[in-house]
Amino acid sequence: MKMLRIVLSLLLWVAFSVDASEFDDTKARAELGHPKAQYNLGVMYGNGEGVTQDYKLAHMWWNLAAASGDQDAVKNRGIVAKT
Repeated sequence: MKMLRIVLSLLLWVAFSVDASEFDDTKARAELGHPKAQYNLGVMYGNGEGVTQDYKLAHMWWNLAAASGDQDAVKNRGIVAKT
């Protein structure tokens, strides 16, 4: 139980520690076509990390990453497509 609290605390800390410069850097790399940045931007939009949560934008970025073969993006894209 204590370990679960620690993990949840870390996840909350990470979720609320995304700053604007990290978002800007990730977005710039994603727009240049870097699949990992596209995937990460999808995560940011999907979880509302540093941006307003937006499943449509998350789907779009995961779709672009999936086109480059990112299997995690394929999985996440499928999840938000069902919402």
